[in-house]
Amino acid sequence: MPRYILTRPLSSPTFGLNGHVEGFVRIRGNPTNVKSLSVTLQAQLATSDAHPSSYGASCASTLTSQTTFLYDAAYGQPRQEGYNFEFHIPAQVEVNGAMCPTPPSFSFWDCGMGCDVTFTVKVNLLRRRYGFEYNESRDVDILYLPKSYPLHATPSCPVQSRLSNESPRSLFVSPASYTSFTSGETISFVVVSSVPFTSTPGHQANVRITLSRRVVLCRSAGKSNQTHEVPIASGVITSQVTREDGSTVIEGKIKAGSASRETSWNASGAARVEYVLKLSVDSPKRGAGRSPVLHCEQIIGLNTDSYGADGMKSPAFGLEQHALPRDDYGTSTRFTGV
Repeated sequence: MPRYILTRPLSSPTFGLNGHVEGFVRIRGNPTNVKSLSVTLQAQLATSDAHPSSYGASCASTLTSQTTFLYDAAYGQPRQEGYNFEFHIPAQVEVNGAMCPTPPSFSFWDCGMGCDVTFTVKVNLLRRRYGFEYNESRDVDILYLPKSYPLHATPSCPVQSRLSNESPRSLFVSPASYTSFTSGETISFVVVSSVPFTSTPGHQANVRITLSRRVVLCRSAGKSNQTHEVPIASGVITSQVTREDGSTVIEGKIKAGSASRETSWNASGAARVEYVLKLSVDSPKRGAGRSPVLHCEQIIGLNTDSYGADGMKSPAFGLEQHALPRDDYGTSTRFTGV
């Protein structure tokens, strides 16, 4: 079993890609009145709409549910030494009729808009006392933090983008296969506009490029999605040149957030986390001429690890910041992860 060195304790038992959840349950009290004992691994995706009167209230869907029956009174007395159990966290789950990679533990709530991906181990014990049956349960939250990596190595040449007159508010990245990067790496980019950013001779337009994390909650057909964005990085413009034909070429760099702390995921038809490169062009602060404000964006994918990285089954501990802190239930259940 691999061991990991952490600078601080994790809030919950944590597992990575294809995580193997192992546990141990011991029955306390009088074992003769125990009727049954079972353990369930359950993953849920819950969303909440900021405008429930118009689009419906919160909803929840089960990503996976696995149950192991450890004891039944019909087959003898319970073992005093306890019971072992194990589960495998699936790499893919079904959401709204489509298969997708299992999303990581995640929690976001803001002004009524919410998205929560939770993984829970539920222990259920049924007792019979004085002719009545009592159900005792204990829930243990766990974290699923899988590593991810780009499908291709990041190109050494800058990402080239072109702004056209036909679609002045669209930002196209070429080639399309290089829209996935590793969190924490520096992304070089080149933006080419067919028109100048400013009509003021001797002055340069104010160009800003930022990288934001966008949480998207998908609504039903015909209704706009709910989104919330948080900026995580600002780019640096290293060169801005106006060519003889009037076009403008901008070169720069931007850091893709913090290393191992960002990842894109998409629970098809329900919710997703994506990253957006945004380019904003404003008029120069000085000068008589005024150029129109230009805003365009390009969605990119971020991954916790680089292409070809080793140790993909170990958890991406940096993703814990996006998961809701878990309470310590004081359970006697013991977990180990691979």
